[in-house]
Amino acid sequence: MHLSEHNKNLFITFLSGTAAPFPHIYDAVSEQLLLLILKARQLNEDPEYSKWFAEQHQVLTMLQAQSEKISKIYPQNSLVLNFQEPKQDSLMDALIFMHQIYTGFDEGKVSLKTWGEMNRQPAEQGFRYAEQNKLREEFIHDDMFAILTEGPTHCPPIPPQARKGYCHQDLSIAHSCSSMLLSRLNNFHKIDSLPILADAIYNLITALRHARIAVPDCLSEFEKVHRDIMGGERRESYVLKNIIKLINDEGRDKFIERIAEQCGPQHADYLFSQFVGIYASEIIQWFAELQIYFKYVQSTPFDWKFTTVAADTRALSEEEEQKPTVAWESDYCQISIKRDTLLKLIQTNALHDAADSLADCLLRIYGQPAEVMFREKGAAPPISDTERQVYNFNSYHLYSTLQGNYQKSIGIVQSFEKWHENNKALLISHKKTRIERIDVQVRLAGLRCYDLKMGIPDGNRLKVKDGVYDLVKHDTSLRFENSISDISLQRYHSQVKKIINKDIDGLLLSQRKNNSKSPFSGAHHAIKPLWSKSEILEEE
Repeated sequence: MHLSEHNKNLFITFLSGTAAPFPHIYDAVSEQLLLLILKARQLNEDPEYSKWFAEQHQVLTMLQAQSEKISKIYPQNSLVLNFQEPKQDSLMDALIFMHQIYTGFDEGKVSLKTWGEMNRQPAEQGFRYAEQNKLREEFIHDDMFAILTEGPTHCPPIPPQARKGYCHQDLSIAHSCSSMLLSRLNNFHKIDSLPILADAIYNLITALRHARIAVPDCLSEFEKVHRDIMGGERRESYVLKNIIKLINDEGRDKFIERIAEQCGPQHADYLFSQFVGIYASEIIQWFAELQIYFKYVQSTPFDWKFTTVAADTRALSEEEEQKPTVAWESDYCQISIKRDTLLKLIQTNALHDAADSLADCLLRIYGQPAEVMFREKGAAPPISDTERQVYNFNSYHLYSTLQGNYQKSIGIVQSFEKWHENNKALLISHKKTRIERIDVQVRLAGLRCYDLKMGIPDGNRLKVKDGVYDLVKHDTSLRFENSISDISLQRYHSQVKKIINKDIDGLLLSQRKNNSKSPFSGAHHAIKPLWSKSEILEEE
C-alpha cells in the first residue's frame, strides 16, 4: 500500500519545507499585537492619557534599573536543563512589582493607593521565607515608594470605555517595549523545519524500537545513528545532528520524495503527524515567549467532581423504581459540575475544552481498569480504591500540560487561524470591487516610521532629514523581499497614522462584532485576542 495522491502531496509539500503547515498563524498573531500597539499609540496621542504612559514608562525604566536588587529577592531557579545559568530579565523583574500597580489601575486605583495596599500586605509565614519577606518589604517601603514619588504619580487610570477591552499592563508594555515585542514577533521566522523533520524521524524510530517493530528499509540509515537522547538540549544532540546530515547528504527534496514512495502509509502518517505536531508546539512556544510580559488572565475555572459508585444491590420500593434518578443499576461513574460554572463555560466558548480536560482526567483514573477489562475479554475488574476516591479540579495528580501532546497543540494553532480568517480587521483593505490582504511588513514599516518621528517611547523625535527612512530600511526585523523606496515608506507611515488617529476604534469594534458570530475559544491554552482582558462598558 502507498499514500493516497492527496496525502502524498501534503507529505512532500510540508516535509520538504516547500510550504508551512500553518500558513496564517503569523498574520493572526501579528494582527493582535499590532492592534494593541496602535491602540496604545492612539491613547498616547490624547493629552488626557499621554501623561499616564510617560509616568508608567518612567517607573518601569527605574524598576528595570533595580533588576539586580529584585533578583536577589526573587532568585531565578538555576536548576534548569543543561545546568545553564538563567538569563537576567530586567523587564520580568520589574513586572514582579509593576503587575500589582497595573492591576490596581484596572480596578480604578492610582499607583500610590496600590502601593499603600502592597505596603500593608501580610508577609508569607514561615521561617523559610523570612529573609525574602524582609527584603521584599524593604524594597516596597523604600525603593518602590521613592520610584513612584519621583514622578507626578497623580495620573488616574484610563477608563474602560477608552481602553476598549485592553488592560493597563498590556497597553503600557506596548508603549514602552514595542521594539522588544516586535523582535520577538520576528522570531517566528527562526522556526526551522529541518530540525523539526529530524525530530520527527527520531520519534518514529524510537516508537518502532519500543514497539519492537522493524524499522523500514527506507529509514535504515537513520536507525544506525539512532541513540537514546539523555537529557540536555535535544536539538543540540549529536543524534539529531547526524540525522540532519544524512538528510542533507541525500538532498532534502529527494529524500522526502523517496520516503513518500517507499514508506508504508502507517509509518508515513506517523512521521507526518509528528512533524506537524512538533511544528505546532514550536509555534506555541514562540507565542508564549511573545506574550510573557502581558497580563495573564485566568480562564473560567472548571469546578467539577467525580467518583465511582458501586451498584445499589438493595431491593427498591415501587415508588423508588418509578422515580427518575441519575443512578444506574450497575457500577457507575458519578460526575457533578456546578451549574454557574457550566453557564460561564458556555458564555466563554470553553465548554468543549472543559469536557476535553475532564476526559483526560477520567482516562488517568480509568485507563488501567480498562486495560484489565481488555485482557479479560470484556470482564470488568472490581472497583479499586483509586476509583472510589472523589476527584476534583484541584487533584494534584490530574494536572496536565501540553508538553508532548501534539494533537492539542495542532488544535490550538488551527483554531486561532480559523478565528483570524473569520475576524481579521487590520490586515485587509476594502476596495470598491474586492477585499485585498495587506502584508504584515507594510504595517510594521509604517509603525516604525511613526515611532521614530514621534519619539516613542523616550521622546527623541526624528525628522525625515534625520534619516528616518534609512533607519527603517536597515531594520533587520522587517522582511521585504525587494528594496523599498522612500515614497512607499511615506505611504505606509501615512496609513498607520490614519489608523491611529481615525480608524483604530472602528477596527476593534468591527472585530468584536464579527467575533459575536464566530467567537474565539475560551479554552485554557487557547490563543485569544488581546482586547478580551478587560470589560468593555459601552459599544458605539
